[in-house]
Amino acid sequence: YLNAALLGLSKNEVDGLFESILDFSEQAPRIDDPVKHYSSGEYVKLAFAIAVHVDPDILLVDEVLAVGDEVFQQKCLERVEDFQRDGRTILFVTHAADLVRRICSRAVVLHHGEMVANTEPGEAIRIFREHLHGTLHDAPPSGDMTITDSPFTFTNVTFTHPDSSDRSYVLAGGNLRVTMQYTCSEPLDDTVLAFEVRNERGEMMFATTSDISGAPLPRLSGDGELQIDIESIPLLDGRYPVSIQLRSHHDGATLAMRENVDAFEVMHPGKEQGQVLMPARFTLNVR
Repeated sequence: YLNAALLGLSKNEVDGLFESILDFSEQAPRIDDPVKHYSSGEYVKLAFAIAVHVDPDILLVDEVLAVGDEVFQQKCLERVEDFQRDGRTILFVTHAADLVRRICSRAVVLHHGEMVANTEPGEAIRIFREHLHGTLHDAPPSGDMTITDSPFTFTNVTFTHPDSSDRSYVLAGGNLRVTMQYTCSEPLDDTVLAFEVRNERGEMMFATTSDISGAPLPRLSGDGELQIDIESIPLLDGRYPVSIQLRSHHDGATLAMRENVDAFEVMHPGKEQGQVLMPARFTLNVR
């Protein structure tokens, strides 16, 4: 009641919204406990539930989606998207790049309190990661990042389709080879390659690393190629940007990054709709 009053609601208004707030916050079992005994997640759940029931024209969301379980986070995202559809203004503060891609139409990057960029979400995320790693510089708009003092550089990325070399696209369900050419001015041991695929809305479709795939990298030196073979692309029509990183296995430092510079095309000759190819077989059993 005190929190709602600070946000401008009268006692009668809170009385009318009480059950809805309680249901959204999932705190019914604890609602009579002193708030000082709540966990940080419980506290934020209740605070967010009250805030979204104020019916605000401007909603400030500060890292609220970093707490709570997956179901609650999804519920919060759906409410935020409802506000967006209503044409309301949302100021969203976060360190989560994927949420910026999903929610924001524009993004501001802050670094030690100073504004670094005010731009489109994809470009803002690239700049954010540049400052996050603290070692990147002179990154061109393409997203191919040069890293200070790193001996390793990705020089080119190509996509081929071993099942048909005369196509510029991969068929849904077909195989794909990603070839990453590099140059390495001094030997590097104990590295890991990270690989991400997104759709054009920036939503992550797939992410893995050489470690997760059980293929640790050998020593890297000189000029060479790294390859990723995907046996079956379970995606439907679209353009799918990829991001690659080479990181130190020892401390996680980024040695090279190439983000959303390269993309592969998928063409689906069938009539199924959506994003993901799920081969389905219909069976009729008559009794």
